[in-house]
Amino acid sequence: MYNILIDYEDSLIGRTPYVDPSNFYGPNAGSANERLALLCIRFAIEKILKWTPDDAVKYFDSYIIRQMKLDKLVSYIDFPIEVEYGNPRYILSLLYPRKVRMTQRSMAESMIKTVLNSTEGKQFPREYFVGGIGFQRYCYCLKYLFDTSCPCDTLDDMYEYMDSPAGKAFLGRCRLKVPAEQYNINIHQAIRYITQDHPDSELTFAYHEFLQQWRKAKSQIANQNKD
Repeated sequence: MYNILIDYEDSLIGRTPYVDPSNFYGPNAGSANERLALLCIRFAIEKILKWTPDDAVKYFDSYIIRQMKLDKLVSYIDFPIEVEYGNPRYILSLLYPRKVRMTQRSMAESMIKTVLNSTEGKQFPREYFVGGIGFQRYCYCLKYLFDTSCPCDTLDDMYEYMDSPAGKAFLGRCRLKVPAEQYNINIHQAIRYITQDHPDSELTFAYHEFLQQWRKAKSQIANQNKD
C-alpha cells in the first residue's frame, strides 16, 4: 500500500491531523501531486465508503469531502478556470470520465452561459482566451452562439453575418468582440475550426478570406486616392 494511503487512514482515525505534505512533491497543484490526491480520494470512495462509481456520482459532494477529511488533498488538484475550486463534479470527472464528462467544450459552454445570463455585466475571466487553449475556448463559445442565437443556415451565412456590422454588434453584446480584438483572434479561423467536419469547410474559409483581403485592399486603394 502507498504510504500516503496509510497516512490518510491515520488521519481518518485521528492518529494524525491530516495527510503529511511530505507525501507530495511540493505545494503545487497538478501533475504528480494531483495523481496522488486522486489516488487517496478514490481510496476513500471505493475502499472506505465502499461506493461504486454510480454511488459516487449520486452522493459525492462538498459535505463528503469535509467529512472524509479530503479538503487538503483537494488543494493538489488543478481546477480549470471555468470550474469553481473544490467542485466535486470535476473531481469525479477525473476519477470516472465515463460516468461524468466535463469536456473543454462543455466547460466553455457553461462559462458563456454564465456570462450571458449575468445581470451584473459579468465578464469572462482574465486571460480566458489566451493561447491555444484560449482560442479553443473562444471557438466553443462562438459555436454555442451559432447553435442557439445566430440566424445562420449555411457556412456562407456564418461568415457573412460575422463580417457584417450586425454580426460585430452581436459579438459585442455577447462579450466576444473585445477578446477577439485584444488577443488577435481571427473570427474566420474560429468559424473554420468549428465547421471543420463540414465537407465545404476549407473551400468556404478560403473564399471568405479572399473576400476579406480584397475588401481591405480596395479600401486602402480608395484611401490612397483620397490623399
